[in-house]
Amino acid sequence: MTNEISIKIAIDGPSASGKSSAAQKLAEKLNFVRIEGGMFYRAITYETLKKYKKAVDESVDGFQQFISEMNISVKKEKIFCNDEEITPYIRTPEIDSNVGKIAKIPLVRKKVFEMERNAINSIKEGLIMDGRVIGTVVMPDADFKFFITASSQTRAHRRHLQQPDADFNKVLDEIEKRDKEDASRKIDPLIMAKDAILIENDKLTLNETVEVMENYIKTNKNGLKF
Repeated sequence: MTNEISIKIAIDGPSASGKSSAAQKLAEKLNFVRIEGGMFYRAITYETLKKYKKAVDESVDGFQQFISEMNISVKKEKIFCNDEEITPYIRTPEIDSNVGKIAKIPLVRKKVFEMERNAINSIKEGLIMDGRVIGTVVMPDADFKFFITASSQTRAHRRHLQQPDADFNKVLDEIEKRDKEDASRKIDPLIMAKDAILIENDKLTLNETVEVMENYIKTNKNGLKF
C-alpha cells in the first residue's frame, strides 16, 4: 500500500503478548514505519544498570541529571544512547527483570514520553507504534487502536521459547510480576483504551493475529487512504 496521508496505529498489551512481532509484521504489510515504545524503557534500564549496577530511582544522588542528559534515539529498528548502538544489550533476562522497576519512575516516564513524541512527530509516513500505554497516553489520537493479550501461561511459554535455557517457572513468575507492576503503577497503568479492539491471541498464530488487525483496518478505514 502507498501512504497518501499519515495514519497512526497504536498497539498495546502486556509482556510477551506478541504485540511487537505483530506490529512489525503489520508494518511490513502496510509499508508503515514502526516504533517500539518499549525499546526506550529497555535502553534506560540498560544504561541505569551499567552505571549503578542495580535498579535505582530519583532518591539516588545524580540520577535525575543522569536521566535528563541521556540522549536516546531510534534509527531503522536500532536504538542508540548518546550515539552508541545498544540494540544487542536490551533484551536479556536481566533487563526483563528490572525494566518494570525503572519504567514506573515518574522522571523516567516523562523522559520516555518526550522521546516518543519527538519520534512520532518526525514520522511523516503511516506509523505503527507498540507498547503499553500508546493508545491511552502516547498516541491517544491514533486512527486505530488494538490491545493484544493472552493468558500468563501462554505468554510465559512464548518467552521461554526465546530463552530456552531459563527455568519456565521463573519466566512465568517474571511475567506475572511485570503484569502486577504494570497494573498497579500509579502513573499511566496498563489499561486498554476505551476505543481499542481487544485481541486475545492464546489460540491465534502470529499471522492470524496480524490478519485480524489488517481486516479490521480495511473494513473500518472510513475514507482513510493508505
